[in-house]
Amino acid sequence: MVDGWQSILSFLAAGGGGAAIAIALFKLYGSKWLESKFAKQLQEHKHAQDKEIQRLRIEIDSMLSGGLKLQERDFQILPEAWAKLHEAYTLAMSVLCPAQEDVNLNSMTTAELEDFLQKTWLSNTQKDSIRNSANKSLTFRDMKFWYKIHLADKARSDLQYYVAKHGIFFPKQIRTQFDTIVLILISALVNKEDNYDSRNYKERSEGFKQMDQEATPLYEEIESTIREHLRAHGRDKARDLQPQ
Repeated sequence: MVDGWQSILSFLAAGGGGAAIAIALFKLYGSKWLESKFAKQLQEHKHAQDKEIQRLRIEIDSMLSGGLKLQERDFQILPEAWAKLHEAYTLAMSVLCPAQEDVNLNSMTTAELEDFLQKTWLSNTQKDSIRNSANKSLTFRDMKFWYKIHLADKARSDLQYYVAKHGIFFPKQIRTQFDTIVLILISALVNKEDNYDSRNYKERSEGFKQMDQEATPLYEEIESTIREHLRAHGRDKARDLQPQ
């Protein structure tokens, strides 16, 4: 650009006196015009640059804020999901376990029976049914089974609803694990209900076998996955808080 202006000045100088005046005027006003033009362009460039920096800062802040919110949601949702899974798994194992404790009500005195019944969850109608039953122990065992099945299935239903409601915020692997174990719980409990009165031990224990071979390993895997996921968030947060 400098060479270009030198060429113009040389051309004007070759024109004589009038050209000399033109050169003087150019030197006086042309340089100021150039400086003004350059300053204006520099200011416009700086303004555009400032706007871009501000836009990027807002975008980065938004991304960081969104990431932190997702992490906070993880710390809220995943522990609650694990608590619901633990309850559903524990109740299912309680009702599916082949070794069930039976109470011999038939050998109790009337006073002992009344004392026992008052400490149970049985309704008044159910208590009357036991009092009037020829085999009180069997009647109570059946009532206890269906009561435990009800609790286990309700816990499973609560877990399934929670996962369906909040699963969009689960990491993909964890969501798949939860969906899978819910299906195993359903299958095992239905199997137990269908075979409760079966005289075939293998059929009666099929639900427990399914839990032991499929649900338990997955249950432990989910626990490990959630723990590592939350620990990773904790490490990321600690790193973000370190001075740069």
